[in-house]
Amino acid sequence: MELSGGLFLFLMLGVCTTNRIPETSDDNSVFDLFELIGFGRKGAHKGHGVHSIKGLETSSPAYRIDDANRIPAVSDHKFQDLLYAIQAEKGFILLANLRPIKKDAGTILAVERKDNSGYVFKLVLNGKAKTLDLSVFPDEGNQSLVSVEEVKLPLARWSSITLFVQEDQAQLYVGCEKMTNVELEIPIQDIFTRDLSNRARLRIAKGGVNDNFPGMLQNVRFVFGTTLETILRNKGCQISTGTLIKLDNPM
Repeated sequence: MELSGGLFLFLMLGVCTTNRIPETSDDNSVFDLFELIGFGRKGAHKGHGVHSIKGLETSSPAYRIDDANRIPAVSDHKFQDLLYAIQAEKGFILLANLRPIKKDAGTILAVERKDNSGYVFKLVLNGKAKTLDLSVFPDEGNQSLVSVEEVKLPLARWSSITLFVQEDQAQLYVGCEKMTNVELEIPIQDIFTRDLSNRARLRIAKGGVNDNFPGMLQNVRFVFGTTLETILRNKGCQISTGTLIKLDNPM
């Protein structure tokens, strides 16, 4: 049976509407937060609370955080694309190069409510306590906080972290060193919900009054569609486990 041109077009429009393809990247596998806020363009970072420096990886831009309050938020539609990826895989791998200059607590990234009533999620490096803190602030109830302990990052030197989160499990590597696993009270896909961009925005280095990130950041990236083992091997780490931990991105 042949379809008329008008009916065929109508059906195709219906398919496109119900199966939106995220626009952030061609393969929806890497979301570089500095690129998402527009810093990938030459000179685009000027006047936005950072200045360019030499980072751990010379092929990528790095930034010293001067005033995190002036760093733009990730746009709603790009944040939405990231949420689709997290929902599809029920997790993410987060990579970041960082160079703290103080032992004070510093926010690597945060999801803040648009009505300025607080936060939904914060990832904070606490140099004094030697922890990486994952904080969740539900609409109702008390704050949920879990901490990866013994995270000893040197001051004024670059370090590389890899954070793997799958549902309610979180696993951190500092360089090639594996930290103690922690369990979230709320699965990550129930925090980064599909509609979160309607009521919250994603920020880099911006926390509360006293916990903006004090130092330098580079290559803050959410990664999908690969294995933790592959990422660590690409960093030059020797992996002995035979278990592959993988995020499959079907989009």
